[in-house]
Amino acid sequence: MDGNPNVGAETLRAALARQRELALDRYRREAIELARRLSQSGALTGVSDAVRERVATYGAQFPQALAAIPPRYHDMPYRGLFRLIGGAPGGDAARCAGRVRPPRRRRARA
Repeated sequence: MDGNPNVGAETLRAALARQRELALDRYRREAIELARRLSQSGALTGVSDAVRERVATYGAQFPQALAAIPPRYHDMPYRGLFRLIGGAPGGDAARCAGRVRPPRRRRARA
C-alpha cells in the first residue's frame, strides 16, 4: 500500500478508525465547551429557525441527551444545541452534525 510490507488494508482501516474516533472526540469536547459559553436567552437574542429546528430534531433523536439538559437552559437554544451535539450517548449527535459516516468497505479488485 505505502511501500511498507507490514501495512495492509486492515492496518489502514484501523488507523482511519482511530483518526475518526479522535476527531469526533475533539468535536464533542468543543461542542460541550460551546454549550458552556453560549448562554444567550432565546427571548433576548435573535435565533434562527434553523437552530430551533435542529434542537427539536436532535431532541427527538436523542431523548436521553435532551432529558439531561437542565430546565433552566431550555430557553437557551445555542446551549441546548451544543449540549445535544456533545452530550448524546456515544457522541451520536456529533456524528449526525458532522455527517460523519463510517467508511464503506470496498472489495479488492481482482
